[in-house]
Amino acid sequence: MGESTVSLTLTGPTIPQLQPHLFLGLNNTIKGNATFITEDDVLYPAGGVLVIHNYLERTQRYIKLPRHLNTVSMLVVSPNKNVVAVVQEGEKPSILLYDLKTLKRKKILNLPYESPVRNFASVAFTSDNKYVVAITGSPDWMMLFFLWEKGKIETSTKANSPPANTGAIVQVAPNLTDNTVVSLVGPGIFRLLAVSDMVWRQYGFQKADTMPFSTVCWLTPERVVAGTRDGRLIFVEFGDLRALYRALEATVIDVRIKDESAGAGQIVAGQDLLQEGSKGEMSTEFEVRCLTAFSRGFCYTCTSGIVILFEKESSACYRKRNVFRIVAKDVRDCSSKEMNEIHTLSISPNEEKLLCTTKRMQIYYVQLWGQDIAQCQEINFELIGEGLHHGPITGVSVCAWKQEAMTCGWLDRTVCVWDYVKETVLLTKVYQEDVYCVTLHPTGLYAVLGFSDKLRFLLVLIDDLHVIREFSIRCCNEAQFSRSGHMFAAMNVYNIHIYSSITFQLIYTLKGHNNKVSALFWLPNDLTLWSCGQDGAIYEWSMFDGRRVNDVFTKDCKYNDLTITCENLLGFCAGSDGILKEISEGQTAKEVDIRQTQLDCILLSRSDQMMFVAGDNGSVLSVRFPWVHPPEYQNFQMHNHRILKMKLTYDDKMLITTSTDGTMCLWNVTAVEGKAVSMDPDFTFSNEILISQDDLQDKIRAIKDQTLRIKQLDTEHAYQTRQMETAHKDEVEELQSGYLTTIEQLKEKNQDMETEHTIEINKINRQIADTKLENEQEVEKLESSYNAKLIVEYDKYSKLEGLFESTQQKCNKNYEDLLESKRLALEEISTNYEKKLDEKRMQIKKMLEAMEKNDYEHEVIKLQMEKDADKEIVELNNKYEDYLNTERDLNIRLRGETGVMKKKILTAHKDIEELKYQVFTSQNELSQLRSVIEKMEKKRLQLHREIAIKDNSVRDKENRILDVKSTNDLLEKYRTVLSAKITELQDTLEPSDKKIESLKDVIARLESEMEDMQEMNAVLKSQGKELQDILDSRDRILRDEIAFGKDICSLLKQLAVDMGAASRLIQHPAKLRDEMKKLYQRYNRVVDLELGRGHDKEADLEFDRQIKYLQTAAGNMKSLIYKASDNEDYETNVVLIKSNMSLINEVDNLRVELAVSRQEARDLDCLLGLNEAAMPPSEALATLKAAITDHSRIHKECQASLEQYTKKMNLLKQEINSYEVAIAGAIYSSSSSSSDEDEQDEME
Repeated sequence: MGESTVSLTLTGPTIPQLQPHLFLGLNNTIKGNATFITEDDVLYPAGGVLVIHNYLERTQRYIKLPRHLNTVSMLVVSPNKNVVAVVQEGEKPSILLYDLKTLKRKKILNLPYESPVRNFASVAFTSDNKYVVAITGSPDWMMLFFLWEKGKIETSTKANSPPANTGAIVQVAPNLTDNTVVSLVGPGIFRLLAVSDMVWRQYGFQKADTMPFSTVCWLTPERVVAGTRDGRLIFVEFGDLRALYRALEATVIDVRIKDESAGAGQIVAGQDLLQEGSKGEMSTEFEVRCLTAFSRGFCYTCTSGIVILFEKESSACYRKRNVFRIVAKDVRDCSSKEMNEIHTLSISPNEEKLLCTTKRMQIYYVQLWGQDIAQCQEINFELIGEGLHHGPITGVSVCAWKQEAMTCGWLDRTVCVWDYVKETVLLTKVYQEDVYCVTLHPTGLYAVLGFSDKLRFLLVLIDDLHVIREFSIRCCNEAQFSRSGHMFAAMNVYNIHIYSSITFQLIYTLKGHNNKVSALFWLPNDLTLWSCGQDGAIYEWSMFDGRRVNDVFTKDCKYNDLTITCENLLGFCAGSDGILKEISEGQTAKEVDIRQTQLDCILLSRSDQMMFVAGDNGSVLSVRFPWVHPPEYQNFQMHNHRILKMKLTYDDKMLITTSTDGTMCLWNVTAVEGKAVSMDPDFTFSNEILISQDDLQDKIRAIKDQTLRIKQLDTEHAYQTRQMETAHKDEVEELQSGYLTTIEQLKEKNQDMETEHTIEINKINRQIADTKLENEQEVEKLESSYNAKLIVEYDKYSKLEGLFESTQQKCNKNYEDLLESKRLALEEISTNYEKKLDEKRMQIKKMLEAMEKNDYEHEVIKLQMEKDADKEIVELNNKYEDYLNTERDLNIRLRGETGVMKKKILTAHKDIEELKYQVFTSQNELSQLRSVIEKMEKKRLQLHREIAIKDNSVRDKENRILDVKSTNDLLEKYRTVLSAKITELQDTLEPSDKKIESLKDVIARLESEMEDMQEMNAVLKSQGKELQDILDSRDRILRDEIAFGKDICSLLKQLAVDMGAASRLIQHPAKLRDEMKKLYQRYNRVVDLELGRGHDKEADLEFDRQIKYLQTAAGNMKSLIYKASDNEDYETNVVLIKSNMSLINEVDNLRVELAVSRQEARDLDCLLGLNEAAMPPSEALATLKAAITDHSRIHKECQASLEQYTKKMNLLKQEINSYEVAIAGAIYSSSSSSSDEDEQDEME
């Protein structure tokens, strides 16, 4: 990509070559500075090139712009994404067209006339990519219609319709499908133009005096939308104004809805916004910019950092779908509101992504569609690629151990750590103070940064820069670590401080410069430091004692950079005079002029065999080294502004350059055979990073949490799959049943269709016969009538054809006569002129003596004669051209009339052909109906085949079901095997089984004597249980009733007290009535509350027990699943777990049965009182009888106590009833007395 320039001699193969590997940056002053070319390729300007960047594959292609082209104002890409137009402003503005596939220039479009215009206001491609519409700037404001492939202008017109409106044009928008229609907008200007016969004419809506338009685009071929600087959207369809909306407030836009709130005669939605611009001063805070349309809607920006998207719901309705926002911080003195002002919007080719740019040197994008996006109203933009610097990149540094580089920006106050091989940003940190310089330790683990208040020594962590030490050095513009990293040098005003990187002690203070120090250079042995400054001085410092060893002074030259060979034999410096200087032994040994006005940077490779110099306008020069005379070098151009820093990587394979416009370029150094430094074969770049202990623990903790979460998700997934399997089985059964029903329905429908089909065929046959007769009669009538008409029209046509031939002959004769007369007149004029010239020549020969006096008069007469002759020629040309134009118009008119007659004749022929065609179509319809009948037959057969196929599929599914059943049988066999294993496990419970067997032996001995007792025992057991349950329930009821009785007694006592207090109000019936109401409400509520406090404690206990059991079971299952998931054969473990779960359920059931049997045995022991291992039957019978007698006695006592309690309860109920009667009587007496008093008052 570089442009080679050789001085005096040709470049040899020994000069290293530079190839741009990655170019980062963005020119934010150009309109349309970012556009999608494909779904992954983005075109944007940076430096002196156009970059086509594929962010998915991380590749770049470049279009090299001419070196003089530093005034690009606009980029426009054609609709088919094949051509880009680069618009240049200046004394002679032009449009350069480049092919985006071949990356070569195709055409240059210039103004075809002399004009003071310096720029193009707007440029656009038409929809078919053949034409370029350009609007010139002030003062012309012309619209030029270029056929760009031929480079010529087809049509042109005034863009701003003078003298009615002489304002500026902001944008031109060609129609989406019609090349002959465009829309122009500007402050107070809205024009729809259409071209016919090479003339542009305006049509449609024009009343835009109060509308400061700022942008426009076509939504459909008939509908155009325009935005204003005061935040209004105007919709025009078919040339008529349809609707006006507030851009920031609109949620639904319907261009077909009329404004019902408007007055009579207003038919436009939002017509009250028409005159808004004329009411007061215009505010540009909500200016509508960058209107962009696509097939599913349109989008625009109307305030800082916000893009509003409207989605198309119908042909005339759009609904607000999302608001996309840019979130970014302030930059130095500019607020985020200014920096986030959007300048460009671009939609990807498949309309999935939206791209935008702002004043920042950064490109943003957002996904337009998706489920998550539809649910969110506001969505933030994301960066495309890596975060770039905004403004000059003042510092660059590389390290030896890692493939990393550190950069700093002065304007954005940002420090970035880059991986220049993977082309990624590893770390970004923004500071509140200005950052002036940066230098990396050779290990890449430490860094020194110069700030406006202090110099800081930092530790480079994985995600932060941690300050270790601060030094009181302000505004340090240059700092540099030594080659081994144990020292670093920093500039403090005009002095240089040398610090230890280990103890941070000040070792030396180097004094001598009288102006700013611009560069520092350490030798490989770290024993010597070189420095140069703006005072024209170069010093060599010894690190043994901090003294100056050598110095070189140059007047009228400010040194910007220097480099020294590894052996400290030669030094080379670059300065403001544009001359390379070689320094040896404290003197300037050689000077080389490489034809540059200023040199900013100079570099030598570690092998001392490659030299790179930064020259004018961002050029990088690869100079042949050692120098030869004349010098040989090659120029590589990517930047178009001054280069600030230039660094070579440790292996001499990559060059990094940064510029004042915020661009950074990574160059691959090629053609370096034998010139690059020889690296140690065992050397490898380090990948280690530093991380704090707290961060490491947080990371480990997060990993553990995520692993647990993964295990939980696995269990949830297994559970969901089981549920899905069961659900799918049910669905298959439902589908099978439904399928059988549909087959029967289809059979019935088929029979119905066959009957209907036979009926329709009969009807169609009848209709065909009727239509045949009617068509034949109509054809005969039309043939007779049209034959007569054709004869008449043919006579007229022959007459008109004769007239046309005669007029054409006359016109040709007149045209030839005019040409002959013109030729004769020109010959006469030329002969006269030659005669006059001969006479004048004779006079000149005769009057040679008076030639000086008459020369001037002769020249004047000569010029006047030439002008007169030219005027006469022009007048004759105009006269005959006008006559020729009139004759042509007559000829065109006659041709039009003949054309009309031809069309009439053709229409008559067409009518005849149409009738013939109708007959033909009727025949075709007959054949089609027959084919339809055949198709229906085929369909019927096809349906039978489909039914047979579906029957086969049903059989296949039944076979599958049988296979599933067979697999279930196999699983049953596995279950039996596992049950055998369970029996083996039960054998391990021998101690408990032996006790059970001993008890069984005792019971077997007693069975012969207790056969009758067992029946009695079972009956008594059931009766005892029933009586015990009744007793327990009665006990509970008794306790509740006792507590309720106590509460009632206390309430009655309190009620008696309150009644006594209320009895004092007997003389005041109204108060007594109110008091009684309060008492009734109080005690009625208390009683209800007391009655509703019953609580079943046993149910709660049982519920808690079941919850605990289920929790323990779930915990056991989780632990089993976690253990199984750790194994390698996870799927087999899942099958085993499922089988184990079924077996565990069976084991639990067996355990429950065992516990029940044991409990029954214990109950028998308790009933019989068998505490010993063996007991004679007589003692067992005695204990059984004693138990029965005790039970009956207890039952009788409980019944007696219950009867006593019921008597007490009845007495309490009687007392309560008496109290209620007394209360009711008191209330009734009080109400009657109050009514009597009211009657007496009314009588009075």
